[in-house]
Amino acid sequence: VQAHGSPKAGSLSNKFDKRVAGKLVTFEKQLSQQTQNTSLLKEAAKRELLNISAPLRAELMQKLREIMKKNMTSDPDMWERVKVLQRSMI
Repeated sequence: VQAHGSPKAGSLSNKFDKRVAGKLVTFEKQLSQQTQNTSLLKEAAKRELLNISAPLRAELMQKLREIMKKNMTSDPDMWERVKVLQRSMI
């Protein structure tokens, strides 16, 4: 007895294949949606991190600016007018 050769076996296999294919499509849609949601959450977390760290970054940049001004104008032989000009440029 050959089960695979009978028409009934072929139709069962066909129904099974269609059911599996349908479940795969559903699974792929759900996976795609979850991937989109994860991506959106990741971007929102990045934005929030930047917003939270903004004051700290601004303070750090201000201190860096002051250090640069001090170091660039620390030459005792530099004319005062040049020092003022350099400080204003930074």
